[in-house]
Amino acid sequence: GGDVLGVVKDKYPEEAGGDDEMLDKLVNVLIDQRNLARKEKNFSLADEVRDILGSVGIVLEDKPDGTTWRLG
Repeated sequence: GGDVLGVVKDKYPEEAGGDDEMLDKLVNVLIDQRNLARKEKNFSLADEVRDILGSVGIVLEDKPDGTTWRLG
């Protein structure tokens, strides 16, 4: 019954990596927007982006060579 309802996620393993790639692209777009806000000294917006990502389990790490992210 799960495959009819669409809850069996391993049915198409060739598509499994696509979600990770899409997540990476989306998070990186938000990181770019946050970095732009920081550059423009709009720290409230930069903090808001960090908080929103944090609320869905994404942790940002600011380093001298750029911002990285991980699932936390």
